[in-house]
Amino acid sequence: MFSCKEAITTFKGKLKLFWLNLGRREFAQFSFLAVISTDLLDDDLAVYVDHLKKLHNDMDTRFSDLLQMTVPHWFVDPFIADVSEVDVTLQESLIELQNNTTAQARFKRGGHQKLWMNQDVYKKYPILWKDVKLLTSYLVETGFSRVMYLLSKTRNRLDIEKRGDLRLSLTAFKPNIDKLAALHQSQGSH
Repeated sequence: MFSCKEAITTFKGKLKLFWLNLGRREFAQFSFLAVISTDLLDDDLAVYVDHLKKLHNDMDTRFSDLLQMTVPHWFVDPFIADVSEVDVTLQESLIELQNNTTAQARFKRGGHQKLWMNQDVYKKYPILWKDVKLLTSYLVETGFSRVMYLLSKTRNRLDIEKRGDLRLSLTAFKPNIDKLAALHQSQGSH
């Protein structure tokens, strides 16, 4: 989620830069337009600028929930975060994490993704993980892995009982199949 928000925010910033530059007849980002800039009419240029503005607004609409998401500083770099500025319920766990040399080394090697996606970290700091898991791509990555498994070479030998449902792979929920089956009447005679 964090990476998606970064990418969308960056793209929106570039769109604004593009329409501002085009409006001033600066074509650094559009090499083809630079070649034909002498033949380019102001009305045509206005259409391009308007299109970029509409695309920018469309990004706002489509990704409003993601763009409104706040990413706490302690998530991005927990080792320089000021503990006093963090929610009281997270402070002790964050201090413990900040003094964990193994976690520090893991963070230096791979950043926040390498740190938070490590099983030891999320088991040792469940209070922090509760907030972090909402911001990470854990479920998305799990979903992609599961889909790849379902669509691999073994798909011809699809065994639903062993492979399970994709939705059930992404949750800790365990259905009670016997209870569900008992709720439905078996096929009667016609």
